Amino acid sequence: MDTQVGYPVITVSRDGLQSCTQAGHIYLSLASPNPPAGFKTRKSGPDLILEWGTVRNNDDATVCEDLAGYNVYRCKISGGPYTQIAAPQASETTCTDTGAADSGFYYVASARDSDGQEGAYSFEIDGAGNAVARSLYFEAEEDSFTMLAIPAAAAGVLYKEGSLSGEDILVKIKDVPSDKGRKIPKGEIVRSFEFNAYTANSDALSRIVFSPQKITLKMHYKVSSGYVDGTTILLSQVPRVLSIFYWNGLEWIKIGSNISTSEQTLSIQTEHLSKYAIVKSINSDKFTLTKRIPPIITPNNDGINDAAIFYFENPRNCDVVGRIFDLSGSLVADQLPGGPTSNSLRWDGKDDSGRIVDSGIYVYQLQTSEATLTGSVVVSK
Repeated sequence: MDTQVGYPVITVSRDGLQSCTQAGHIYLSLASPNPPAGFKTRKSGPDLILEWGTVRNNDDATVCEDLAGYNVYRCKISGGPYTQIAAPQASETTCTDTGAADSGFYYVASARDSDGQEGAYSFEIDGAGNAVARSLYFEAEEDSFTMLAIPAAAAGVLYKEGSLSGEDILVKIKDVPSDKGRKIPKGEIVRSFEFNAYTANSDALSRIVFSPQKITLKMHYKVSSGYVDGTTILLSQVPRVLSIFYWNGLEWIKIGSNISTSEQTLSIQTEHLSKYAIVKSINSDKFTLTKRIPPIITPNNDGINDAAIFYFENPRNCDVVGRIFDLSGSLVADQLPGGPTSNSLRWDGKDDSGRIVDSGIYVYQLQTSEATLTGSVVVSK
């Protein structure tokens, strides 16, 4: 976007004599085009067709009035380095990578304006439709590991044909440095990120759900001189004291994580976007329930407290079986399904026949080969 800014011009001689004020102006580029949304691939014989939606807005939500075209890149290793293969004009929203249908390349696209200013990359896509979203300027931030890996089976929600908004979706990952060092119940934030969804017109979406498969969320921690950057945590302590929490709008909830010391990442499986954080928090060495919410469920399908979610730590990755009993000890629901994240189960207030149970108090049982956890959950209709 170009903005014309006026300014006065005054010339001054060596003797300090000033001329009359003259009007002047300068053009400033204040925003870059948004990444292309709806970026997808499809095979056409031996060729791979790449398609995307027209970019209409800048990254500050203003209208992109000077869109000049797009840049398309590919690479052999996810995350780059990328090599440019095409530079379509603004009227073009497709290009062909000849002979690349089964090449195994990864692709990204960006938009450019008439000043030659290039916006951030789209999410990365491969020939099978699997997508990876990274922070918008991950190359400059030297962080290709913080990401959302979205399998093709779950990626439909990113496209207008499958999204509730009827529009193509952008996913933006933003580091939140102001959270670093913040004390929260059960820990202290080391690093946090906002994972948010927007329409191609820059409208924020409150919630999207990835299904039938969950997506993989990874967050990277930095290392300096043998410690987690900015902390007193030795690298040898990481598996014991770092975990992922997420913000559900009311509180931070511990959901555990898988840790890769080689990548310096923590990862989970999830079906939704939110703010997630790497938190310094002593991890349990045994199967432990970390949270059950809400205390009372109202399974009336209004989207509010319709199900009970059980979050737990499972350091040995044991199989977890969840069951619900009534107060007489009769089995109500067996084999509870997975919840919204890894290390969670969900009960929707129904018995094994699919009928919503009567109001009352019920007993949950979470069982592994090493422990059995029990407690109560209330149903109100």
